[in-house]
Amino acid sequence: MINKCRAMKKIKSLIMRIRLTTGSSWFAGQASEQLNQMLERRLRRDEDKRIRWIMDHFFKLCPCCNKLWASQIQFISDVNLEIIGYKADFEKLEYGMFFFNHKASECNSTLTINAGQFFNLYEGPVYKERLAGTKQCSGLCINKDNLDQCNNQCECAFVREVINIIKKQHEKKFWVFLR
Repeated sequence: MINKCRAMKKIKSLIMRIRLTTGSSWFAGQASEQLNQMLERRLRRDEDKRIRWIMDHFFKLCPCCNKLWASQIQFISDVNLEIIGYKADFEKLEYGMFFFNHKASECNSTLTINAGQFFNLYEGPVYKERLAGTKQCSGLCINKDNLDQCNNQCECAFVREVINIIKKQHEKKFWVFLR
């Protein structure tokens, strides 16, 4: 905010100098508009850099309340988070999306995270054959709100195991929190 205030003062003084030297308010208005656009682009660039830096150094940032989670473990252990859905990407499973509700009193937003960011939690077998869309498929991956475990030997089934790991970690921390 301070940088923006300083920049606006510089812009105003520059516009006044243009008005005094040219005697043209139209030209000063054009200069003012161009300088404002340059300032806005710079501020957006600075904000993008800040967000990229945060995402490089932290696991997740809540877009609503700006809460930062430093690590994956801290994220899944947070009692204010609840996994509520999974949207499968059948082309690349790691691009599927997990949906979490952030139930902090000042927030109540929904976060999405690529499922691939949690695949390291699973150490069991990953099947090669994808059963999605076949008669053997139970259709769990099609329903975003259904987080039940899949018992088929399908390539997508291990994602359901990852969901269970996240839910168990959260429940374990929740009960410790209540004691």
